[in-house]
Amino acid sequence: MTAARGLAGVALALLAVLPWVPMGGMREYVVFVMVQIFIWSFIGQAWSLMGRFGLVSLGHGAFLGVGAYTSTLLWNFYGLTPWLGTLVAMAAAVVLALVVAYPCSRFWIIGHYFALVTLAVGEVIRLLLIAERDWTGGSLGLTVKPVGRDASLWALQ
Repeated sequence: MTAARGLAGVALALLAVLPWVPMGGMREYVVFVMVQIFIWSFIGQAWSLMGRFGLVSLGHGAFLGVGAYTSTLLWNFYGLTPWLGTLVAMAAAVVLALVVAYPCSRFWIIGHYFALVTLAVGEVIRLLLIAERDWTGGSLGLTVKPVGRDASLWALQ
């Protein structure tokens, strides 16, 4: 192994460890950036997948919203750890996807009509989240219940 390869390996290892190094109060920013990376990766992957199948979906926000609100509501009201809440949230998003996909595939809804169906699903979910103000916080959004003084890995806080 040459010295240049060894130096490149050390530099790569430092870059991999860098997000977990405390940066004088900037740790929240790093978490924010990581969350944004995951959200935009989800959106890009979903659009790529739909493009491969020749479908245009305008309702990805509905599935993302159902998953996010499910996990957070389970934490806020039942104290279910987000580690398990994520699995339940994925199951809820899959159930919603099956509810939308079955009639679309059964009645051969494709093209512009499929885009309109997914747009309608997104709007219905948005309106439901706004209407259920007591649970979801309405148009102001949902606030995550804090763990307390000691942040724990169990609560992802």
